[in-house]
Amino acid sequence: MRVLETICKGIWGPPMLILLLLSGAWYTVRLRGLQLTHMPRALTALFGSGSGEGDLSPFESTCVALAATIGTGNIVGVAAAISTGGAGSIFWMWISTLLCLPLRFVEGYLGSISRRRTAGGMLSGAFLYIERAGRRFGRTLAALYAFFCLMSALLGMGTMVQSRSIADAAVALMGKSDSPAQLYLCAACGIVIVLVTFAAISRGVSGISAVTSVLVPVMLISYCACGISAIAAEAGRLPAVFADILRSVLSPRAAAGGIGGAALISAMRAGISKGVFTNEAGLGTAAFAAGASSSSPADAGLAQMGVAVVDTLIVCSITALAILCTGTGAPGADPVTVASAAFSRAVPFGGAVVQLSLLLFAFTSALGVYFYGRQSLGYLTGGYGLGLYNTLFLLFLFLGTVLPLGAIWYIADIFNGLMAYINVPVLFLLGSAAVAGCRAAGGCRSAGGLCGDTGDAARHNVNYSKARRAALRQGKRAGI
Repeated sequence: MRVLETICKGIWGPPMLILLLLSGAWYTVRLRGLQLTHMPRALTALFGSGSGEGDLSPFESTCVALAATIGTGNIVGVAAAISTGGAGSIFWMWISTLLCLPLRFVEGYLGSISRRRTAGGMLSGAFLYIERAGRRFGRTLAALYAFFCLMSALLGMGTMVQSRSIADAAVALMGKSDSPAQLYLCAACGIVIVLVTFAAISRGVSGISAVTSVLVPVMLISYCACGISAIAAEAGRLPAVFADILRSVLSPRAAAGGIGGAALISAMRAGISKGVFTNEAGLGTAAFAAGASSSSPADAGLAQMGVAVVDTLIVCSITALAILCTGTGAPGADPVTVASAAFSRAVPFGGAVVQLSLLLFAFTSALGVYFYGRQSLGYLTGGYGLGLYNTLFLLFLFLGTVLPLGAIWYIADIFNGLMAYINVPVLFLLGSAAVAGCRAAGGCRSAGGLCGDTGDAARHNVNYSKARRAALRQGKRAGI
């Protein structure tokens, strides 16, 4: 256990966070502040219409991406960040997310122009553009990335971690958290989880998108409505909360050494790591849903940027402000208890909404990550072994409800970190192709320009072809 913990902390240490922030800053400059100038377009792209060759509509693609990114971390992680770093951690969460949004665009754009039509459907994923990273080692890196993603889906965030969260939330809703029958209740939850998941994945990508297209909007609307109600009930404290956030960042004591400096560093570490972890910028996961979307490449990239906005800047911010306004956060307190208490201040059933949201967030995350693993397996084996993958996925889902997780959290973070270590350097190599392709498609030329044209089908196809040719030319010029 200690070995895994040491490896995990080494992978997700300051060098990784600095690398992600620097790459985000680099593409903020290259794409001329895309996350600010095209924020409205990114949000509308979540619900846009597409005429491309993807298996999913833009909305279905959005729901699959949101299902994978919005998880228990949006509740538990935010509460833990406030407990560790104080109110200032929220400021750094906002800053790191805004800085890394262009990475989501680049991943989504490259994923869209790199996708392939196969006998089993559209194959999409970061490994398809990682192949272009080098003539000799590109395919090796792509295969390693696909393997790490597959292992993360099977052994990490796709199965046991999510099923345990579901079981714990269900038992808490029944009021049996400390009951002697807790193990049996968890096992019963595991059986239900397996049956429901099997019903969704047995229909392939269409089944996953059908479930997430219903559950994701419902869980987002209900959770956000309850959180906003809690904030509105304490609206008078909002100015003090924002002042506290800024004070913890800008005060001379925080900037100086001693206790204040240590608090500032703690807030930065908690907030930045939370922002990076929850929006998944740099992991390459945006390429999966973007490649399956029928949107134009630029709109697919913008939609993935919008996914991170909803996930972190909206959902996480609602959680954070509800906790800070109600004053329920306390160092060392249980994160779920903190969030439940905050939501219960304004809504009598607020605690139940938090527990139910944890359940739904975890279930939809499992479905989203299953899709990532399925695509990775398709790349590695050409589609063979899907039956075994489904069996193992369902088995690990059940085991997660009855076995102590122990090292699973560390294993999940390790595989995610290894994905980032492959993906981020490749983004530096190939990201110029995304910039050139976006400009060739008619966007990113000015603050008023549109990244991608959503005109008629013929215009869309012309732009798509120009983007692909520009990306390939840029890759050849770079010697890729």
